[in-house]
This record gives sequence, C-alpha cells and structure tokens, in this order.
Amino acid sequence: MKKSFCRVLLSFMFFLLIPLLSGNASTDSKSSGISPLEALEKLKKGNQRFVSEKRLYPNQDLKTRKNTSDKGQFPFASVLGCADSRAPVEHIFDAGVGEIFTIRVAGNVSDTDEIGTMEYGIGHLNTPVLVVLGHTKCGAVTAVVRGDKVHGSIPELVDNIIPAVERAKKKSGSAFSNKLVDDAIRENVWQSIEDLLKRSEEARHLVSGKKLLIVGALYHIENGEVEWLGEHKEQVSFLAHVNSGDHGSHSYKSLLISNGVLLSIFLLSFIFFIGKNRLIKGMQVKGRMFTSFFVLIASLGIAMAWEINKNTGHGAHADKGDLILSVSVSLLMAITFAYIYMNSIIGSFKRVIGALKSTAATAADLKK
Repeated sequence: MKKSFCRVLLSFMFFLLIPLLSGNASTDSKSSGISPLEALEKLKKGNQRFVSEKRLYPNQDLKTRKNTSDKGQFPFASVLGCADSRAPVEHIFDAGVGEIFTIRVAGNVSDTDEIGTMEYGIGHLNTPVLVVLGHTKCGAVTAVVRGDKVHGSIPELVDNIIPAVERAKKKSGSAFSNKLVDDAIRENVWQSIEDLLKRSEEARHLVSGKKLLIVGALYHIENGEVEWLGEHKEQVSFLAHVNSGDHGSHSYKSLLISNGVLLSIFLLSFIFFIGKNRLIKGMQVKGRMFTSFFVLIASLGIAMAWEINKNTGHGAHADKGDLILSVSVSLLMAITFAYIYMNSIIGSFKRVIGALKSTAATAADLKK
C-alpha cells in the first residue's frame, strides 16, 4: 500500500512539474479569437462606417443580449476614452453589445482605477487590442492648459494631465492658444499610454508576448473621424521594466522556473533520503526528519513567495489558473510532508516498541 501510494504521488508531481516549466498555465478561456491587427482593422472599418453614415448597428438585438447574458462577454477590443458625451465609444466604432470593453473617464487618464479596469479587459477578457482614445476640444485638457481652478476631487483627477501639458508648452509656447490645446490633447494620449505601461506589469507582459497591441488615437468630434496615432514611440524602453524588478516582482518566466527547480529538489530529496527504497541507506530517523523539515520549509516558502509576487505583479486580476496552481502546489507539498512525517514517527515508534519487545523477550529468556 505504501509503495503504491509513493509511486502515485511521485508520478503526479512529475507530471505537475512539466506544465510549470512550460510557461503560462492559464485556464481562462475568454477570448474574441482574433489577432491584435485584426481587432484594430475591425475598429477602423467600424469608424469608416460611422463617418460615411453607413452604420450596420451590429449585435444590438434581443438574441445578442440573450447570448451575452447566458455565455458571458467576449469583446474584441478595450478602449480607454473620455467621459465627454460627444465621444460615445460604441457609436464611434459602430459596435454592438459585448464587442468593446469600454473605460471612460474625464480626460481619458490612466490612474489606479482606470489601469485596474484595463487590466481586467486585457488580462481577464483577453482583448487583443487596447486603444487610448483622446478627442478634440477636450474640456479636461483645456482646463489644465488654462490653469482653471477646479473643485472637489477634480484636481486629483486631472493631475495626470499636467505632464502632457508641460510637454506641449515646450513645443507651442506657454501662451494659451488652440494649437497649444491640440498639442496637449495629443500629448495626453501618449501620457496615458506611458502611465499604463510604467505601472502595469500585466500590460507590459502581454505587449512583450505579442498578445496585445496598445495604440493611441484621436477622435475628431467635428466630423466623427478617428485619427490613428500608432504605438508609443518609447514603448520599447517602457517594456524594459518587465525584467527590471519593479513593484517587487520578478519576471513571470523566472518564477515558473524557480518553482520547477523547487519541485525537482523535493523529488531528489524524496529519492535520496525518504522511503524504504531511498538511495542513501542507514540514515537515522532524526536525520531523515531534519531533511524533510528543511525541504518542507523551502518548498512552502518559495511556493507562497511565487504566489505573492505573481499577485503583486498582476494586481487584483492575477491569472486565475496560476493562482489555483500555486495554491494547489502548496497544499500538495503540505499533504506530502504530513504523510512523510507520519511515516517517520510511526516507523520510530515501531522500532522503539520492537526494541522493547526484544529486550523483554531477552530478559524473560534469561530468567528461565
């Protein structure tokens, strides 16, 4: 029975080791099923229909509403846009229910709430393209350019726009003008992309893996046309943060490898020190238990560190499959070592009892 259990356990851990070393173990199946370039082209065609007044009004019927209610959402794009009522995202791209994951906020800024929401779209819903959509005559940007006094919580909202306005002033001068406002609006699109890439390890990871395309765009409210600005010109330098150790996390791949090495150490310790068929014979029970304890602490420590770092890097929307896997590994190790300890302790008691019985038997023989 014991040999059978050990074989099953070792086989299970060996096959668990393979997916850990192979890469992302995500189990999330939500996806639109199209490439980043295909998704971008779909947005472009939708806007062309909007501008030429040949809209199709797709996926807005009862059947679509029922399907998205029963089966969930599978948007093909995420769009960070402004809350301005003149810039309705779904209308601009002639899209229907469940097609665009939309984030709207005054000034289309990338702050904590917006970044978290975008991470949900690109990381959980797996949208292959993310568009940061500014628009002409943006009131939030104009207010910052003019230096207007704003009230309530608005100062904390528009402070993300200030760096964009400062860059625009270097190009167009500090005097208020329509050109300065236009330049600041464009710079604000780039600022939002920069803020996202610098603060989101998840966004950088997806872009580096060619799974996500992030582009800037400008909506002209005068004629409805979207001007496509492309990727951020400094994107490569932002992506360098992937392996820079920002936010206390290591690269995803290295964490998987470290956990694989951890399991390898456990397997080797099992083969060399533990069980009747161990390669190192004659090792005292105390030494076996000490070895088991050391590997237990190292295993659980590294497994939990992996989980914490993974969650730190991906925010509140860490990959569900990876989270389950890391917890499962920790639990499996705890159960395994509990089994090992019990065997060691039971074995010790058996030997002690056997020795006592042997001593008692010898004493009885001597009496006789």
